[in-house]
Amino acid sequence: MTTTGIAETFSCAGAEDLAITHMVKSAKGTVEATGTRVRQKAGLNRAVAREAWGTRSPSSNTRWPTEAESW
Repeated sequence: MTTTGIAETFSCAGAEDLAITHMVKSAKGTVEATGTRVRQKAGLNRAVAREAWGTRSPSSNTRWPTEAESW
């Protein structure tokens, strides 16, 4: 669903402030304690980088809640 579809369907949309830099850290570990599922983690990191999480802003179709409406 595009941002336009979300704005037309729902009265309010939320957004998360994700710590993306922490999410895409390597899973290699150290010599003493090697990481697990390193290949899967590398694939996830590539997918996150390809989608450019955190670089887009909501479209002009969305309305941010006012102070009184905030949850």
